[in-house]
Amino acid sequence: MFKFVLLLIPFLLVGCYDPDTATAVLSDSGYTDVHTFGYSFNACPENYVYSTAFTAYTPSGKLVKGAVCSNIFFTINQVLDKDQ
Repeated sequence: MFKFVLLLIPFLLVGCYDPDTATAVLSDSGYTDVHTFGYSFNACPENYVYSTAFTAYTPSGKLVKGAVCSNIFFTINQVLDKDQ
């Protein structure tokens, strides 16, 4: 049973990021040259389902790294810049 759980963990983490929503949220907020990198561990509060790591340029031209936190059923998204 333990081996089964260990094999299941990577499959569960695959669905925990949403690059399409993250890119759309960042673009709508004025960020440019957006690159997503998959799941961002410990970046979002526990009430969010998806945590997508990114790098992008802010509207003022500063390069930032961070995460976009989003949910499945709700259209609540949060951008967390690690550089702020």
